[in-house]
Amino acid sequence: MVPRAPKWAPCFDHPTELPWECATIAVPMNHFNLSDERSFTIALSKIPASKDKVKKGTVFTNPGGPGKHLSLLTRKSGPGLHRILQGEYDLVGFDPRGINLTSPAVSCFENQLEQYLFDLGSLSFNIPASLSLLRDGHLESQVAISRAGIEAVNRKCVEQVGEHLKYVSTADVIRDIHWMSRALDGDDAKINFFGTSYGTIVGQYLTMMTPPEKLGKVVIDGVVDAELWLEYGINIFKQGLDDNNKVFGAFAQSCLDVGEECALSKHFQTVDDILAAMDSLIDSLYLYPIPLDHPALPSLSFQAGNLRLAYNAMAYSITSWKAFAGHIEDALFKSNFSGLPVGQPINLTEAALKPAQSERAGSAIFCADAKQWDLPKLTPREWTKAAMWGLETYTSRVGEFLSALDHCDLWDIKFENRFVSHSFVSRLFTIRHRYDRGFKLENGTLETPILILSQLYDPVTPLVHATDALERFGDNSRLVVQSDGYGHCAIGQASLCTAKILRDYYVNGIVPAESYTRCQVDQKPFLPWNDTQAVLQHLDISATNIEDFAGAVSLLEGLAMMGEGMRDQRTRLGL
Repeated sequence: MVPRAPKWAPCFDHPTELPWECATIAVPMNHFNLSDERSFTIALSKIPASKDKVKKGTVFTNPGGPGKHLSLLTRKSGPGLHRILQGEYDLVGFDPRGINLTSPAVSCFENQLEQYLFDLGSLSFNIPASLSLLRDGHLESQVAISRAGIEAVNRKCVEQVGEHLKYVSTADVIRDIHWMSRALDGDDAKINFFGTSYGTIVGQYLTMMTPPEKLGKVVIDGVVDAELWLEYGINIFKQGLDDNNKVFGAFAQSCLDVGEECALSKHFQTVDDILAAMDSLIDSLYLYPIPLDHPALPSLSFQAGNLRLAYNAMAYSITSWKAFAGHIEDALFKSNFSGLPVGQPINLTEAALKPAQSERAGSAIFCADAKQWDLPKLTPREWTKAAMWGLETYTSRVGEFLSALDHCDLWDIKFENRFVSHSFVSRLFTIRHRYDRGFKLENGTLETPILILSQLYDPVTPLVHATDALERFGDNSRLVVQSDGYGHCAIGQASLCTAKILRDYYVNGIVPAESYTRCQVDQKPFLPWNDTQAVLQHLDISATNIEDFAGAVSLLEGLAMMGEGMRDQRTRLGL
């Protein structure tokens, strides 16, 4: 195989007034054996550079997951990034190997109904916020049931996807980006990238696996610790919830600060009072689940685990805080929980007719990247101990969530290879090309330092992950922290300061002079958002020409659009 330029055509579901193109490109299943004709067909979407601009290259994007519909995510937040980059780059989103529109996808269910029913029993556990209320053996029994289902589904994944499942690691995705860059821009083009959340793992791998002279401009936002990512899967998410309680505290303090803009402010006087009331709701539902007729929760009871999902979702974005406070008020004082279920309405009959998505791809990617599992399979009691450690160390509200994403020992499956004339049994993920050489760069390695963005308090990718990355990359990186920012990823809370840094980096090639820059946010919790008013707070309008003012508004609006796109997609995916 050789890289071949894709044939772009208008996307059938054109989402905006911008020109939008879609295509597919074939990449080798095994980049180290090009004589093997098996391949993945990667789904692409593109916002072309503006016709009146001199194209500066292509920016590949990855907004997280893994396992989500990433080419579509770019079509949500892409217009905002296009605006910040002033139309000077092609923006290309793609579904990485194994994910959704890319084929073959890691599809482990016959239809979306099967997938939905599986998720009900595996995404959350019924745990009280007051851990002293947890009944002896109750969490362990939930874990045992959940892990038995996960192992059964993993076996089904192996049967349905076959040997392609061995080649879904992030290192394989980086080799695909190299392949696609050659196909799109030629052998000499530099590779540019923008990634958030899991996309920061892609960005860090890209930085280490790309020859320095081939690496262009790389931005990562909401940093996952890449060194931890290489450990045993059970350790991947250590530190991940370091700042989670601080986000909840910021929610409560912001509520009190804005007064009547927050529905809870008239009922409580202190941060501790608000958080104690929220915890009491979890405890109440743990002891006494309630019936709830809701389109996202058809014919089911509403339990502590369902509310924990809602709390987890709230922490991701300040734009949800106002509505969330109203829903908590309804639950506390009217016993009305109808605003709190997380997820999109589902029609069970229609779901049975729709093909399943690639939700299990995320677990396969985690475990393909992690250190090979060479220990005995964890017992439910051992895994429960790990979950309890998260609850006790980080937060009893959502402390089990990150550990719930990992069950790498359950991918340790034998299967018969169906692609050769003779049969043999092989162990999943043993024939792979995993990256394991670390993430430290000597000073002066890169021509253009990478740009690292972070909130002050992020519920799942804490600031310490960003500062650790800065230390490892040395003068090959710069860190921008939104010093009053809360929620997942800096783009989730608009800042003119951050938007200008992004524009100057990509468009003008200007890198922050200092290794660590602090930016203030302009988008505040609970308060109405107006980008024009936000810009007016920064500029002396009497001394600013209209072009500069309009440019600042456009920048801030672009960053707000990116955040809105990220939030919309999380809602669509039921997160």
